Amino acid sequence: CLRYSGQAGNRTPNPEFCPMLSLQGNILIFSRSQISTEPISFNKTKDFEIYICQKQFEIWNKPILLNINGLDRKKIITVAGISIDGKHIYLSIGNIENRDIYRGKIVKNEITELTSLDFLNSDANELHIWVNNDESDIYFSSNRHKGFGGYDIYNIKKNSKGRWEKARNLGDKINSEFDEINPGMLPDNKTLYFSSNNLYSLGGFDIFCSKHDKEGNWNSPENIGFPVNTVDD
Repeated sequence: CLRYSGQAGNRTPNPEFCPMLSLQGNILIFSRSQISTEPISFNKTKDFEIYICQKQFEIWNKPILLNINGLDRKKIITVAGISIDGKHIYLSIGNIENRDIYRGKIVKNEITELTSLDFLNSDANELHIWVNNDESDIYFSSNRHKGFGGYDIYNIKKNSKGRWEKARNLGDKINSEFDEINPGMLPDNKTLYFSSNNLYSLGGFDIFCSKHDKEGNWNSPENIGFPVNTVDD
């Protein structure tokens, strides 16, 4: 059964996008445009706000605006990810040509302790991120140089000494000349879901699924199909 989150003020005339759900399924964070009459543009500056919504007794509470302390509001700010336990948020912050991923702590209605993830950020744009439970394995999307085209999905891991290895492009089985964004892994650490506007999309961005074997080889992604995917995004 496909249901939309249209209760308790989640649904407004303004575009809501980049929804991120905690593993327990009880915390939702998302971006909301302040402009309802224009299509979403990730290159605008002051248009986006960050909201958090919590589920209690199977009912979603009214979304609450998260304040971001000590941040230049002239920058582009969108939701990039959420920690497994829902206590930390990841934001994509910057300008048209360079956006970096930051990690922050959610305290009541505020985002505090923002820290740039310098070990994975580049001089290009990093948009979305998925982080495992002990923060040793990360998948993220970036349009950095030497990719396959547009945004690609990358993986970066901590080694046995606790140091971050070099980010690795997932290759042409996952990435294409189009855009691959918004990666998310299942708890089995083998199954990857992501969005793409590649040639196998029904229209706009669709959700795809792929698995890797013991050697780390990915199978050909499958479009998960209708009714989740449509001719729109």
